[in-house]
Formats: sequence, structure tokens, C-alpha cells
Amino acid sequence: MGAPSLLIRWVGRLRLPVVLGVLLIGVVISWLLMVQTQTNRHTQQTMAFESEADDHVALLERGLRSAMGQVRIVGDYLAAEPDVDLVSYHRFVLPLQQRYEVLHTIRWCPRVAGDERAGFEQAAQTMGLRGFGITEPGPKDTIVPAGPRDLYVPVLLVEPAQRAEKLRGLDMLALPDHEDALAQARDSGQVAGTQPVAFAGAPQGQWGVLFCSAVYRGSPQTQAQRREQLLGYAIGAVRVEAMVSVALRDLTQPRLNFAIYDLAATDHRLLYHYVSGETDPAEALPPLNPNPDDPRYRRYTLDAGGRSWEVVCTPGPHLLEQAADDHWVVLLWGLLVTALVTAILMGVIHYGDLMATSAQQREAANEQLRRHITERAAAEKALERANANLLQANDEMERFVSAVSHDLKTPIAAGDMMVVVLQNHLKAGRHDKAVEAAKDISTVCRRMRRIIDDLIQHSRGGFAPRDPKPIEVHRLVEQIFHDYRTAAQNCRAQLEVQPDLPAIMADRAQIESVFGNLLGNALKYGCTGAQPTITVGAVESNGELRFFVQDNGPGVPREHCERIFDLFQRLHSDDEGTGIGLATVRRIAQVYGGRTWAENGPQGGAIFWFVVPATLRVTLQPA
Repeated sequence: MGAPSLLIRWVGRLRLPVVLGVLLIGVVISWLLMVQTQTNRHTQQTMAFESEADDHVALLERGLRSAMGQVRIVGDYLAAEPDVDLVSYHRFVLPLQQRYEVLHTIRWCPRVAGDERAGFEQAAQTMGLRGFGITEPGPKDTIVPAGPRDLYVPVLLVEPAQRAEKLRGLDMLALPDHEDALAQARDSGQVAGTQPVAFAGAPQGQWGVLFCSAVYRGSPQTQAQRREQLLGYAIGAVRVEAMVSVALRDLTQPRLNFAIYDLAATDHRLLYHYVSGETDPAEALPPLNPNPDDPRYRRYTLDAGGRSWEVVCTPGPHLLEQAADDHWVVLLWGLLVTALVTAILMGVIHYGDLMATSAQQREAANEQLRRHITERAAAEKALERANANLLQANDEMERFVSAVSHDLKTPIAAGDMMVVVLQNHLKAGRHDKAVEAAKDISTVCRRMRRIIDDLIQHSRGGFAPRDPKPIEVHRLVEQIFHDYRTAAQNCRAQLEVQPDLPAIMADRAQIESVFGNLLGNALKYGCTGAQPTITVGAVESNGELRFFVQDNGPGVPREHCERIFDLFQRLHSDDEGTGIGLATVRRIAQVYGGRTWAENGPQGGAIFWFVVPATLRVTLQPA
């Protein structure tokens, strides 16, 4: 009687304890996987929020610098052409404005001394600006002629022209909120931002800012030289909402809320507020100066022409709700797998009962045939043929069950040891180690399920790749050898892996099956010397990637190098192998258009080759 039959009968005797044990282990593993998945999801959401916030703020900062850079470009142009006329200014500024779409207006504001006012106004009218005069804000939002002063900075040229009516001639020094920015730009030579301003016709709550770039005669180096050689200012008016829209227009729908505050304003003015999805705007407004340890907020500071703008981000509902229930899905799948394994186990028990009943019936029939052998010769021959068919089917079933037990024995044993480790960690209160043990159990369970799927596919004659993905063969080999660590420690085997093993695009379960079988064979038959060593490497030749697993054991007889790849063929009849491992390796190689063979190394030992087309090679980006 074969080992699978004995196993089935042994399981049949321990029906209830075995079934309850499998159910308990499955439920515990499923619960631990759910807890780990929930923890991973929270970590992933936090990382996704931080990444999106960093990306958004980087784009905002780039947009802000772009706006100030445009003003600087106009300032450089005016420094080279201080006597520019209407047409030349229009030809230079309009394409710039159309290209960047951020500047609401671009103004040229020359410096005019008080005693030069009349001549300047006359020159402006001669340029084509009818009725031009230097003005200032009057009562009740009116514009009146500017009073006598030592210095003026009037708006002379404005683009676009349709927004120049109330701006042209306005003395920027008459606006107290802008005087500090003009002085800063003049003395530093850098672009300076003003207090938040409201543009005419803009909805309430939408703010803008003026970026001022000083225009000099020559190249002054000191503050005194800058004040003396000042020609005027290039001033760009920027709507914050437009700047944000242009900066973020290449992004998909943002999944976070953010607000922009002007910290330099006396009231820490809210400049802009974006709300994601269907969030209540009042609830989604990120607070100013949030707790830096609160993971719900990300805080950034931007330099807006010498003024500090604070950007505060919070995650939106779509970011928080993304795959919010996936841990329950993991629990459900775990319970379903547990139920499936239990059902298979009960089927095996039932099959054992059927085998016992069938054996009894067969024995009774044979006894009856022996009593009536002379009278029913024809019936005996028919029964003998039926018995032969039944024995053949029985033998095939035993070989298949033996193959299944062979492929599942290692991960089941590893899982059993990991459960003991998990219990020890939980009893000792080492929760971090328990989580690692649970991860190992999860890995073993997934590998066991993939092996079952591959055996079923092998029995159906199909091995098409299900989910090709890039595979780091180096890490995969080390992981498989780690699963065999008990066998490796028993024979003191060492693993040497070629550091530059190529990555390939393939189904991970199939490639894992290939190297699992090859390493298992090397540990089983190659660990006979004083220092057993298993080497894994690859070479590329003639359009092929040739992976090899080499040991320093006794090798393979030449006459068996090809036969061992046939299904259910074993080199030694007294070992525990089933002969399905190397057949699976060859089948997988054929699926990818490759091949396999075995040979003996020049210094002894066996070399098993697994060859696939070089077109499967991929290059992985560093993490």
C-alpha cells in the first residue's frame, strides 16, 4: 500500500481533530492578515497624501517662481529699452502674457521727479496717451490728480490695453500698501511682493498680489547705487487663483484640500482655498499653523517676493476612502480559502472511506469468483479486465496524490513551524516579531495556493502565464532558499547567487515553481560532500537567457540526464520524490518557448539548465 493511501487512512481516523485544527489555523491566519492589511492601508494612505501634497506644493512653488520670473524678464527688457513706446511694449509683453497666462496686467512705472512732472505728462501725451496725467486714489473709490510731491512712480504702459483705463497714470507711491514692496525691490534688486490686493471685477474673497521688479540704469552693486540709478519698476499683477489653476492644470482631479495664507499680512490673509470632491468648504478649510505632529496636515512655506506664504494641505474624501474596506476583503478571502482547504480535506477523508469500501467489495468479488471459476470463466475474464482498469486508475490517483503531497509538504511544514513561532511571539508579547511571523505564514499560504493551482493546470495540460510581471530572480532565489533553510542547515549547504542575475517578465508563480524544484533537487541529491555548495547563475547566449543551478554532489548518470525530465520519472526509486518537479520545470520552459537539460559539471556535481528567450529580459528601475 502506497504512502498516500496510508496518509488518507490516517487522516480518516483523526477526522474531527484535523478538521477543527485546519479551521482554527485558517481563521487565525485570516484575522492576522486582515489586521496587517488594515495597518498597511493606513500607512499607504499617509504616504500617498504626503506624496501628493509634496507634488502639489512643488508645482505651486514653480508657478510662483515662474510668475516672478516673467516680471523680471519685463524688467530686464525695460532696462535695455527705457524709452520704449506703446507699440514696442505691446509687441514684447503680449506674447509673454499669452504664453504664461498668469499675469493679470504687466505695468511699466517709471520714476518721475516732482520738478519733471509737467514734462513727463506732456511726453506721455505726445506718445499717444491722450489726457495722460499723474493721479492718485481719491475719496469713495475715485481717481483724482496727484498732489505735489518730490517723487512719483506713475503707471505709464499697461498690457492688456483693455485693463489700462483706471490704471494708467496712477501713482504707485500713493498706495500705502505698496510702498514697502517698492522700497524692498529698489534696495535689494530682487522681485518683491505686495500686500494682498483685490482686482476690479473679481469675486469677493479672490485675492491677488503685485510683484515689483526694479529697473536700473546700468548695473548698480550697492544700495546707494541702486537708489541713485533707479529708472522705475516693472510690476506684474497676479491673481492667486489663476496662478494655482495654471500650475496644477496638468494634474488629474486633486484628492486633497489646501489653503494658502499670507503670513506677512497683519491678519494672515487667506489667499486661496481649494476643496476636493463633495467636502463641506467650512469643514475642509485647513487651519493656520496646524500641529506639526498631526498626520492629517502638511505645512509648507513659500517665498513670494520676500513675503512668506504658508500652504496647508489636508487629505480629501477620495484619498481617505480609497480601498477603505480592503481589509475586510482580505478577511473574507482568508475565510473562503480556509473553507476550501477544509472541504478538500473532508473530500480526502471521504475518498479514504471509498477506498476502504472498494477494497472490501473487490475482495468479496474475488472470493466469489474463486468459488465459481470453472462455471463462470467468461465472467472472470471480464472481471479481471475491470480489476486491471481499476488498479491502473488507483495507481494513477495514488501517484497524483503523492505528487500533491510532495509539492505541498515543504510549505506546510514551514507554515507549521511559523505558527509555532507566531504563538511563541504572541505569548512573549513580541508583537513586531508576531507581525513578521504572520507575514511569513501569509507568504507560505499564498505559495501553497499557487502550487495547488499549478498542479491543477498541469493535470489539465495547460501552463499559460496568468499574470506576467517583472521578477527579480536574485531575490526570488534567496527567498526560496530561505524557505528551505531547515534542510539547508541540516546538511550545512551554502548558497552562492550570481549578483547580476537578469530580471525577467514572467508569471511569478511559474518561475517560483522552477527554482523551487531545482533548489529542492540540489538540496536533496547534491548535499553529500563535506562542504555542500549550491550555485545559481545565468549566461546570455544566442538570443537565450540560460539560468543554471549547480551543486557539488555526485552528479547524474549520463544515460538518465534526459529521462529525469519526464513526468513521474525518478532517478532513485527509494527517495521521496514524485517525479513531477522536473517535468513541471520542462513544461514551464516550453510554455515560454525555452528548453531544459541536465549535465555533469567539469569538477563533478550536476548542472540543471532552464533556458528562456532573451526577449523576456527586463531592466528594473532602482527603488
